[in-house]
Amino acid sequence: MGSPSPVGLRDYALGDVPTRIYCASLSEVEKSPLAGSSPPNADPASGSLSPVEELLASIWSQVLGRQNLRVGDDFFDLGGQSLPAAQMIARARDLFGVDLDIRSVFENPTLAGLANVIEQARAGGHASVDVPLAPISRRGQLPMSFFQEWRFRADAALSVPLYNIALGFELRGPLKVESLQDALSHLVNRHEPLRTNYEIVDGRPVQIIHEKGTSDLQIDDLRAGPETTRREQAIHLLEAEASRVVDRRSEPLFHAQLVRFDEDAHFLLLRTDRIAVDGTSGSILIDELSALYAAYARGDRPELDPPPLQQADWAQWQRARLQGPRLDGLIKYWRGKLDSSRPLLEMAIPDLPAPKQPNYRGCGSRLELGAALTSRLRRLARENGATLFMVVLAALDSILAKLSRSEQATVLCPIANRTRPELERLVGCFAHGVVYRTDLSGDPSFRDLVERVREVCLDAWAHHELPISEVARYLRPSSYLTVYDEFHVFFDGIRRQPMLRLPGIAVDRAAVDKGAAHPSLALFLDDETPELSMLMRADADRFDEQSLGTLLRYLRDTLTVAASDPRQRASRLPPPEAALRDLLAATRQRARV
Repeated sequence: MGSPSPVGLRDYALGDVPTRIYCASLSEVEKSPLAGSSPPNADPASGSLSPVEELLASIWSQVLGRQNLRVGDDFFDLGGQSLPAAQMIARARDLFGVDLDIRSVFENPTLAGLANVIEQARAGGHASVDVPLAPISRRGQLPMSFFQEWRFRADAALSVPLYNIALGFELRGPLKVESLQDALSHLVNRHEPLRTNYEIVDGRPVQIIHEKGTSDLQIDDLRAGPETTRREQAIHLLEAEASRVVDRRSEPLFHAQLVRFDEDAHFLLLRTDRIAVDGTSGSILIDELSALYAAYARGDRPELDPPPLQQADWAQWQRARLQGPRLDGLIKYWRGKLDSSRPLLEMAIPDLPAPKQPNYRGCGSRLELGAALTSRLRRLARENGATLFMVVLAALDSILAKLSRSEQATVLCPIANRTRPELERLVGCFAHGVVYRTDLSGDPSFRDLVERVREVCLDAWAHHELPISEVARYLRPSSYLTVYDEFHVFFDGIRRQPMLRLPGIAVDRAAVDKGAAHPSLALFLDDETPELSMLMRADADRFDEQSLGTLLRYLRDTLTVAASDPRQRASRLPPPEAALRDLLAATRQRARV
């Protein structure tokens, strides 16, 4: 018998999978590393992989960066979180033609368990049916996404740079400025959102995509000034540009500025707008700018694959997808979860008045949790089929319930919303917020509270497609444009600023963002290091660093007690309500100043 062809291998692996769903390509190798150990329907206990497990393992390897996977490996023990889970689900949909949901991943986290879910879904004929996502014509008016429309309308009168994204770098070495200019032009021509404006035309929210051309790199040379003040002056220039309010209708939303303050010393600023790109896009832009500069600096032609789609293609797809029965189902779900008679996001805290004239200044505080507590929290998460995110959210909910004197806690969390493999490396605005409202009635134990939070998260993730702005449009139309103006609590993982890599240049991050803050309270969890840390930021009109530090210590104390005894009732967890009342009194006094 001759060597099997790649097509034959693919057909063997997928059996009767429809022809439109298959591996994009298979390469013939001298010998498969799994040869002889992958019979069809392999016994999970033996450690060998069935064909479906092999293909699923390849997806896990891509999204988790792990190799040599075995049937008993657990997705979350390998470092999986909600974003890798979403990427895995999207790739599995394309490869196997079945619709998984996030709950299936949590309830069947092992390679063997999830492969079994896929096999059962295929056997039951639960094929994925979706609106095609493909490039659209650039003739005529191109719509904004739902979130972009809301962002544009809600910010019409905004006079502070709340939604600027500014990345700063200090560059030391013989920078090739022409290569940097070429790389930036290539980047802008490659990604439409970097050369797009936004407008309401005939009542419709549209994107105005400009033709390809040369990107303008603003260059300032300060070497003629006093040597002792050049660096400080350069930072001042970048801070001013980073905090500039830009007209989304007419001005370029992507701006690059290079400030030279010594012979081989520069600052580079890249500023854009959150209506055009999200946090994930920032990392993609820096990665590509690094590769493009390196190619141009060598005199080579860059070899980046063209993006399969652009953000405008996705925006059209989103609007085609979110209508009819699908939209009705999402509205029904959120109507059942959120009380439309009250604000959707507001975390009402008695005696916490809004400042008379907000100035949007931000303040922050950070706290390390230590190795011992981190280890106990990871174990607690595993034992309860949860993630660290869910455990910390449960602790935060217990404190918020006491602060608000309520049996409900409401937290807003962002979601990447890149639900298709084609979207993973696209630059654009895909992310939006999802509401997590947890019921603390009956004074649950912390273990039970984690279970409640887990169910809230899984349900919210399964219905996340409808942005909170659209939820407000259908549930509370009067608050559509002001839904984010309500005082609310925000929770997310820490996003590290991506690092630019330029050959022959020493690159450091430069702080150019003065820290404008939305009038809310935000908690960020850094779980990418062996020891967890938490960062809290807030509106400086209501809070100061001392009060935020106190809240973080309360949260650490709650987690410490919960990790030691998860049977503790929520009402018995730290902090005591008297301590919270004292904190609120100080915060209330600050807001009145």
